[in-house]
Amino acid sequence: MGAVDAALVRTARLLNEYADAHPDLRQNESVDSPVESGSQKMAWLADRPWRHLASPLDYFYPTAAYNLRDADDVQHGRFLPYLHRTLRVPGDFVSRCMQIRIDDWRQDIQRFLVCCDSARKNAGEEQTPEWETIQHSLGQLNEGIRTLRRHCFESPKARLRDSCVALVQVYAGYRQQADLNWLGDVSQMVQGVADMRHRVTQQRQWEIPERIAEALHDVAHLLRENQPPDAMIEEMKSRYRLVLVEGLREGYLDGTSIDGDELADWHGRHALLWELLWLLAERATIRQSVDRTRLTNPRARERGERPTAKAVRDRRSDLKKLISEELNALIEDAGPGTYRLSRTLEPGEICLLGWVEHERLEVLASTSS
Repeated sequence: MGAVDAALVRTARLLNEYADAHPDLRQNESVDSPVESGSQKMAWLADRPWRHLASPLDYFYPTAAYNLRDADDVQHGRFLPYLHRTLRVPGDFVSRCMQIRIDDWRQDIQRFLVCCDSARKNAGEEQTPEWETIQHSLGQLNEGIRTLRRHCFESPKARLRDSCVALVQVYAGYRQQADLNWLGDVSQMVQGVADMRHRVTQQRQWEIPERIAEALHDVAHLLRENQPPDAMIEEMKSRYRLVLVEGLREGYLDGTSIDGDELADWHGRHALLWELLWLLAERATIRQSVDRTRLTNPRARERGERPTAKAVRDRRSDLKKLISEELNALIEDAGPGTYRLSRTLEPGEICLLGWVEHERLEVLASTSS
């Protein structure tokens, strides 16, 4: 943001100085000419009239307008939600209002540059190093704005931030007496969302509940990040019939361990049997079977060969000795060397868990959320 702030001031100053150094640009122009009025605007921008490009006062509602040092009482349409649609949907108003300020002032600069360029060409003036410096400064401003936009609106963190703010705004709107002191001075602006319930129930602004539904989906993973793996597994056991945990290589059917043999070594000599079991569950989420083409063959990996149908049958036979009778009864023959989980086990009753980036346990594959 600092780079954009500086580029706005620098480009406006360069344009203002250029206009002052070329009074011929104003020849045959009235006092209210584009050059004259534009030069005054550039002088104003070059003086950096704003406090900051972003204002925390906008957290709950667009309040700070252009956030000028010498604030006025004028209502600016650019910051009225009923005129500016992006300000109607809950979310990061601080970034959205900042973008409006930057866009408006950049457009003022762009318009004046075009005006000066036209006057320069009409006067027969050649391209000069001075003018090239102005164009370079404008290029830096535009690049800084693009970078800031990516950071504020286009990155995954930006989406998450927008969703978190939206949830706080709606909560505050429906719970005006809630303790929001953890927000600091911003909590004093909570009246900005006092009409939230009215906007939904009376004005039928359905974009609000729609955005909140999206926000809840966006932040769902945050609830998992700090959840201990054991708690996550217990929760999934209560929600799904079959739960397999990659990494730990544990499994549960109807809340009970799938291990029928305490000597099962899923990480070692029985790793290929775990692979078969995992693929049976994974393929069952899309009602598909497992055959030799789905399995690995360590003995012929370098040659890219798959196990034979007989080898798959042998694995199935060995798996039977390690798993519970209840799970074994769900594995069906689906053809030569081909197996599947029984259709009595619905795809939405299967949950596969695994570690994402070796940090947190998440659902890897399931047809239900």
